[in-house]
Amino acid sequence: MKKATAKKRAPRNRTMELSNTERQFYQNSILTLTRPVHEREVENRIIAQNLLEALDYLPA
Repeated sequence: MKKATAKKRAPRNRTMELSNTERQFYQNSILTLTRPVHEREVENRIIAQNLLEALDYLPA
């Protein structure tokens, strides 16, 4: 069986790496927009979606 090795990242990569605890914590904040939303619905939330798709649903 092969050992898992850390993925080699580009030197200027800014991707965040989360622990399992952090991942569980932030999982509750993630949403994908499928309808127009009020600003209170997205305040302090993480929108995991293509920006061009989400723009139609965000408040003006």
